[in-house]
Amino acid sequence: MATACWPSDGDGMLAFGPAPTAFPIEYSASEVWGYGIVNLIVIAVGAGLVVLGTYVAKRRAAKRAVVSVA
Repeated sequence: MATACWPSDGDGMLAFGPAPTAFPIEYSASEVWGYGIVNLIVIAVGAGLVVLGTYVAKRRAAKRAVVSVA
């Protein structure tokens, strides 16, 4: 039986699998590894975007600083 706060479609089908019945919730090793890998990917992409943004900003600033004499 699902708890009141666990998402359901009304027909008893739970959105995220069976509702937890105990605390602390136990996870399998593959779930823990998967969670860690996904977090590392998200952090790497975020850090990459910050580095890329800094690089682009420096290039744009350098282009504006150049004075061309004709």
